[in-house]
Amino acid sequence: MPDPTALSLVDPRRTGEWGLIRTHTREMLEAARCGDWERVTALETVRREGISRFFATAVARYEAQAVKRGIEEILATDRRVLALTRNQHALARGNIVQFRRRANAHSAYEANSVA
Repeated sequence: MPDPTALSLVDPRRTGEWGLIRTHTREMLEAARCGDWERVTALETVRREGISRFFATAVARYEAQAVKRGIEEILATDRRVLALTRNQHALARGNIVQFRRRANAHSAYEANSVA
């Protein structure tokens, strides 16, 4: 019986494609941890295209276990990235509120100083 973790048994390109998808996933998490949201977005676009290409061909029986583990890793990593985006969104929202308050205070000060 073939090794179920070896995606390269029939087409060695599949191993590289799947590995690159998983690499992009890990890089997305690292970029999110660093707050590099433009990179997260760019990596997600590339990863999505890779996933579409990879799954354009049905997963072979011998690939199933390795692909299943990869999908589980991708989903877990995506949950972590999503949590980081939520945290960043809350911080950004707080910064916007502070900015508006400062702008209002500035406007009030200017209105009072002209009068």
